[in-house]
Amino acid sequence: MNFDFRNMDTEELLSEKLAFPFLFTTYFVLSVYQHNINQVRLVEVIRPLIIFLTGTVSIYFFIKYFLSDFKAALITFVSSISFYTYNIQVEYGLKPLLPLNVFGFNLARRRYLLLANAVLVTAISALIIYKELDKENLTKILNIVTSFLLGLTLSGIVIGLSGPVNQNLENNIEISAGSSVDESQPSIYYIIPDRYARGDVLRKQYGFDNKNFINSLRRDGFYVANESYANYPFSYGSLGSSLNMQYLQDIGVDESVKQKQVYSILQDHQVQKFLRSQDYRYHHIGLNYRATAFNRNADQNINHMRIDFGGLSVSEFETNLLKNTPVIQVLNEAIIGRDKATGNLKSVKSIRKISEKPERKFVFAHLMIPHPAFVFNATGDKIKPHSRPNLPRSEKYLGQLQATNKFLNRTVDRIIENEGEDVIIIIQSDSGPGVEEAPEKWTQGKPETLRKRAGILNAVRAPELNGSKMYQRMTPVNTFRTIFNEYFKTGLKMKKDKVYFRENPPEHNFFQLENKTLHPE
Repeated sequence: MNFDFRNMDTEELLSEKLAFPFLFTTYFVLSVYQHNINQVRLVEVIRPLIIFLTGTVSIYFFIKYFLSDFKAALITFVSSISFYTYNIQVEYGLKPLLPLNVFGFNLARRRYLLLANAVLVTAISALIIYKELDKENLTKILNIVTSFLLGLTLSGIVIGLSGPVNQNLENNIEISAGSSVDESQPSIYYIIPDRYARGDVLRKQYGFDNKNFINSLRRDGFYVANESYANYPFSYGSLGSSLNMQYLQDIGVDESVKQKQVYSILQDHQVQKFLRSQDYRYHHIGLNYRATAFNRNADQNINHMRIDFGGLSVSEFETNLLKNTPVIQVLNEAIIGRDKATGNLKSVKSIRKISEKPERKFVFAHLMIPHPAFVFNATGDKIKPHSRPNLPRSEKYLGQLQATNKFLNRTVDRIIENEGEDVIIIIQSDSGPGVEEAPEKWTQGKPETLRKRAGILNAVRAPELNGSKMYQRMTPVNTFRTIFNEYFKTGLKMKKDKVYFRENPPEHNFFQLENKTLHPE
């Protein structure tokens, strides 16, 4: 494979150089980046691009050992198409056939799709091996097609990167303590069980009474806001608002702002900024989700949720790449479920371990439970995500929620034991559960669907408040305002409690839910 381009015109370059397998691999990686350009930094593309190109080159040279360079390039190209379009085949080929039963066998299963791909690639490879092909013209055509696809993607990336990304967000509010640093102030724990539903949602839409867990929190000194909603029922919006004690619109987030800009306000959020000014140490326990994976301002970053191959952590972008390939089937069954269960258990243990440290601390912990994949049963035992295919999704969710209750109860007990009775603990989900009936536009959503998605667990243990100044319809935007005012005499004004949905995700064209929708009774 000689890439000496000197003294060659365009015609010769296109017809003689076997670039198309490598151009296609580059196109695949960059097209996934273009699709996620608002959430992924360009630097995150470098490692997977090198890995995928290395794989393509390795396959090419392996086949070239047995065949001519042209036929090796063709077989590599065909294999790449099969590999990289696997998820497209699932979405547009397999799922429309569900269920397809022939003599008692459901043919619309992924294992049969893998087999079909293997048979097809083998058949085409045999055709390439034994048939005489027009090397010059075929090389030219494939080079032109893959160059065009890559050029189109690169143009889209340039346009995406040159958009209004430099708009500044006004994320500055004046927070000043009423006195100098007080070393006697308690530690603060902010625990986010992702997609934990509110009590009435569980009762009305799942037929489950969560009173035992809620009562256990109350016995431990928590105030539980039974009518609370997320201000924004999606993770980065909900946490961006609660940790900055402001609505995103107040900061300058609207449809002209890209999602990765919103991530910046999660990095430099006002809660950590103020508490660090009060000599708190900041411990950040994150997920394999860029918005909360780590925090550059934290004194300690912990992340047990990244997929790991022999010590090599896989980023969220790399996971999205793998989701387009057959590898994701193996990951879902053998790695992702195992790592999610183990990762959540380790995250919970990390909270308990941190509580043993003799220091004033702010602990942020984002837990990927009861959010799917469903890897725990109701007793808290680990299970495989696809081990119960016939069990309704709602039952799987309830099982994982009950496991979450057990983990949280033990963690709260350990925190209070280690920190003392004065410790502040906030257990607050970022949104309600996922809704299978989610509309294409949330403006068209049924009221009960909107309430299900926005209704959250919101429990605050702040002994000096003793339940005063908190109320049943309190939302996360006011959580830290209330605590800071009571403990640090900051004098922050309370925000009016509002709930916003995005009309067309992932754009930030918000619309506010009316009070009659939120509280119909």
